[in-house]
Amino acid sequence: MTEIVVLADERMDAESAAAYVGKSKKTMAIWRGQGKGPVFVKRGTIWYYKADLDAWLAEGRARSTQQARLQREVPALAAVAAPAPEESAPKRKANRGTRRTARATAEA
Repeated sequence: MTEIVVLADERMDAESAAAYVGKSKKTMAIWRGQGKGPVFVKRGTIWYYKADLDAWLAEGRARSTQQARLQREVPALAAVAAPAPEESAPKRKANRGTRRTARATAEA
């Protein structure tokens, strides 16, 4: 088991942070590359602040596995969701019978 070392300013290196959240150092590195996981600081060395790790862990709290699944899926769906009706652009009229195919355009 890896010893978790927390510096006086509550920073942890990548190895200690991985042990703190119960993931492997490699998983944390993959998440950093994908923009997932807890926020970090890179100043030559990768650092994590304990408060950021605690906040990230708290975001994943759920009362059921279904709730946990929905929490993971909803942010992804929110990025592609349609705007609210009051924010949407005005509706355009449908082109009824005025659309020409490439063939009809060439013949005209």
